[in-house]
Amino acid sequence: MSWQKKKISLVEISIILLVVFVPMHKMLFDIIIKGNLDNLWRDILLIVCFVGLIFVNNKKIRLGRYGISIALMWGVVLIYTVTSDRVDMAFNLARTYLIPTLIYFIIINSNISQERLKKIEDIFILVATALSIFGMFQAFVLGDEFLVQLGYNSNGNHLASNAFYIGGFYGNQRVTSTLAAPNICGIYFGIAIIVLYSKLKEKKVYKYFMIILILGLITTFSRSAILGTIFAFLIYYKNNRKQIKHTRKEIINIIAIILVGISIALILDKFLLDNLITRMIQRSFTSTVTMTDASAQKHLSDLWEPLNIIFTNPLGLGFGHNGPIVLAQYKDANLVESSIYLLAYDFGIIGMIIYVFPYIAEIFRGVFTNNKAVSPAMLSLVMITYLLLPNVETFEIIFFAYFFMGLSELKEKNENGEKNEKNY
Repeated sequence: MSWQKKKISLVEISIILLVVFVPMHKMLFDIIIKGNLDNLWRDILLIVCFVGLIFVNNKKIRLGRYGISIALMWGVVLIYTVTSDRVDMAFNLARTYLIPTLIYFIIINSNISQERLKKIEDIFILVATALSIFGMFQAFVLGDEFLVQLGYNSNGNHLASNAFYIGGFYGNQRVTSTLAAPNICGIYFGIAIIVLYSKLKEKKVYKYFMIILILGLITTFSRSAILGTIFAFLIYYKNNRKQIKHTRKEIINIIAIILVGISIALILDKFLLDNLITRMIQRSFTSTVTMTDASAQKHLSDLWEPLNIIFTNPLGLGFGHNGPIVLAQYKDANLVESSIYLLAYDFGIIGMIIYVFPYIAEIFRGVFTNNKAVSPAMLSLVMITYLLLPNVETFEIIFFAYFFMGLSELKEKNENGEKNEKNY
């Protein structure tokens, strides 16, 4: 085995470690394993892989479809970081905004074969399914007391953040699994559902995995993630409807499995939880439709109310002064429900456009060219949640967004290479 092959195999191992453990970071490395160095393992591994690939590839690196956009984004964020009056806070936020994007360059420069890429996707699906099972068991059997005992911030016998609960059911936790919050967990499960749907015919067991992931998504009670997942599914189906042709037998089997899965879930909910999940779903749905939920009202009002602030301050409100992470350390944080507006608060209007450009470009590429990759649909899910939630300051979401962008680009490159070989 050549030195380069060894390096590539090490990169593959690193990618698999990231795919497995990034969604577990909050519980494993932030709560259970105390300390500062372990919190940097993702950053260190990504930087080492990125630098290693540069040397392996003779100090050259493919920029790919979005390399220049990402480099420009790095420039904007770093300028705002060094000019911030809260450099320590700005630097911490910059890590979250920038370091996860390295996975894009790592993937497209890794030369991983098509077969190996499919296996990495399989691992992603398996991990997501396992975390869905654990998340539902933890939330509805072990309860929030389990997280309190682990060391999550608490208020008495319950979790300190109201984000873990829905109105009218304080103490009955939303599914969050090993991630930082239910909304983040919902986005993760939504991404997994889209990826799994693209591979649904590959293994019979995937139909059962789909039910588990859908139940996991629903019980996060993340309306933005559910809406985004539905929208992403429609985009993926539109682009792949000619390839996605289910026979009558397959459709009957899928319907039967879904009905059996829902029936089992309802029976368990009735006899073990006194219809708790059913009542929570009903409350979440009715309060959203009737707009009696304060959170839903805030999400909608924040779609237009912050615009005056943004246009009055086109260069931003100061990096290190905005968002939920800043609020944890400073009382004067500028808060807004939309990640799009939060980016404008941080980097100004132009900086916000630069930051979201790769997402928008990939979505447009999928919608208007009928690109059959998962990434355009998956990124539409992410962008919908960015519009409605202040979740852009989340390592996991940015990581998996650029992970699947890179994966789709490398798969396309591999497929074109295989076609050229056949033609030759």
